Amino acid sequence: MIFENKHKNTIIHLVAALFLAAALVTLFLYRAEAAELSDEPAAAQEETEIEDVPAEYTEEVIDCTPGVVSEEVVAAINDYLEANRKNLSETQKAIIEACAATAPAPAGYCATWVTNVYSALGIKAYGNANDMWADLCLYDQRADLMPGMIIAVEHAGTDEKSAGYIYGHVGIYLGNGMVIDSHSVYWNEVYSGADEALTLMSLVAVDNAADSADNSAKSVLKNGDIIKKKAGETSIVSLADWLKTYDTYDSARWGYPEEAMKLIKYESTLKKQKTTASNLENGIKVKWTKDILADGYEVYRDGQLYAVVDDPQVYIFLDEMVSPGLEYSYDVVSYRVSDDGTEIEYSENTGAKQIRRINSPSNTKVTKVHEGNLVVWTEAAYAEKYFVYRRDSEDGVWILLGTVDAAKEDEIEDIESQYGYLDKLSEEEQEMNAYEYSVASYLSGWLSTKSEAVK
Repeated sequence: MIFENKHKNTIIHLVAALFLAAALVTLFLYRAEAAELSDEPAAAQEETEIEDVPAEYTEEVIDCTPGVVSEEVVAAINDYLEANRKNLSETQKAIIEACAATAPAPAGYCATWVTNVYSALGIKAYGNANDMWADLCLYDQRADLMPGMIIAVEHAGTDEKSAGYIYGHVGIYLGNGMVIDSHSVYWNEVYSGADEALTLMSLVAVDNAADSADNSAKSVLKNGDIIKKKAGETSIVSLADWLKTYDTYDSARWGYPEEAMKLIKYESTLKKQKTTASNLENGIKVKWTKDILADGYEVYRDGQLYAVVDDPQVYIFLDEMVSPGLEYSYDVVSYRVSDDGTEIEYSENTGAKQIRRINSPSNTKVTKVHEGNLVVWTEAAYAEKYFVYRRDSEDGVWILLGTVDAAKEDEIEDIESQYGYLDKLSEEEQEMNAYEYSVASYLSGWLSTKSEAVK
């Protein structure tokens, strides 16, 4: 009996050893598979929350070397730099060159890639994508978007539990309407839930062989299916496509880190200023070219310094000290004070803008008459004629109906200094009666702003 028990124990130990050997062989095979996917394991990095897999992921395997920028991206950046080098500051060129030299980040680490790009220049740009959106991206006007700027959204996607929604997304604007970023790409290897037990065993081998910070295949469990996920890739897309993909809530903003802004500011030439002027109800509006690299603007009227605007974000000035019938000349230059405060640099400009002050008509009213709508108004001093406009809704486009000569003061009988225009309407139009009207004054080639819309 003792011999038989020993014999049984030996058989049990032998079977266990065979199962252990089979498990080791399986593990070895999957480690070999992982080694093919990843040539160079990266340094360990704390795992981040996995992004949700899109409903429609790529239909073919994307074969890219782990942790290496693709040749296509490098070539595109080199072509851009070659064509635009004269228009870029030294720091802008360095940022864009760093985009080509910086390896893609792991899945969920788009902000880490941006940090690494700027760190290559010794410039600090830290935080998640939404931190960069809040702290570094201060502009939302397309005119302010410059090469090398960080472009970010606060939330990407609508799933409030996803990493894209929680942390946002970020990239770098290259210029010429193109954006580069580091993002996740997906494999088409899908294992159904029916094979989950077997698949999970294989995933242990693959994921243990590929470090979490490595750019080789990673695994995502979604709705009972397991999808192989590639951790990171840098690619260049159009600004329009980037916004369409990530800017779910129309929150996109852009800007430079403070250190980069300071460098680029003094490396760049101030924008050539173009001045425009137009009549408003309460004065003349002077507008010029906004330049975020300036410190402010000087406004000249009739050749004399008239006002100083010390905020580069403000590019409109309202001159209320004007008189009807008189002509005025406006000119604007931007200025920038040197870092040590000892010198002031001024921009070029396209020349002064002439304008004659003309007030809008007042007391505009509409009266329904048998033939349609009669529009009446009170004269504006020095007006030579009046332009009458109509639109079919509050948000509609103004259409010029006609003009009224200011010399015809008898247009409206028995009403002193009033003018009128009869808009003849069909019976159907009179029943709808949804039209709004406005009138502008005209003097020597200049129009006033339109009077308040009435109906």
